[in-house]
Amino acid sequence: MSDEDTRVSLDAIRRIVHSLRSPGGPASKRLGPARLFVLHALAETPDQSLGELATRTRTEASSVSVVIRHLVSAGYATRTKSVSDARRAVLRLTTAGRAVVRRAPVAPQERLFAALDALAKPKQTQLARLLTQVVEGMGLDATTPALFFEAPAARATRSRV
Repeated sequence: MSDEDTRVSLDAIRRIVHSLRSPGGPASKRLGPARLFVLHALAETPDQSLGELATRTRTEASSVSVVIRHLVSAGYATRTKSVSDARRAVLRLTTAGRAVVRRAPVAPQERLFAALDALAKPKQTQLARLLTQVVEGMGLDATTPALFFEAPAARATRSRV
């Protein structure tokens, strides 16, 4: 890769990271981007399970669980048993959580998802392969990815079987 290609690539990564880190507004400063993103995802579809929320946020359940724990303890979300299936926990926004979502801007992760989804499938596959090579080159391939700008879950690495 030429110096110019490297600079262009790094500038693109910087723009994405800056956008994800700075969604703007007081709610973002108070909660942080990851928690605000999960609040938005809960607002879109109420009564989700942790697994459903992980799918919606395109991350692992362990990462979402960490964020949910914080949102529940702060009074922005609740975790209750499902009426139809007592084995299933249901996540909901509280009145305070809904108020935050109403005032907060669209989470930048949603814009990132839309931009990635807009790429043609072959381009998505190519980007995934290239980013995986970068992650491997940095020695980060054994780490469990957390939500953007949220502390990783207690399980820091994923075993390779």
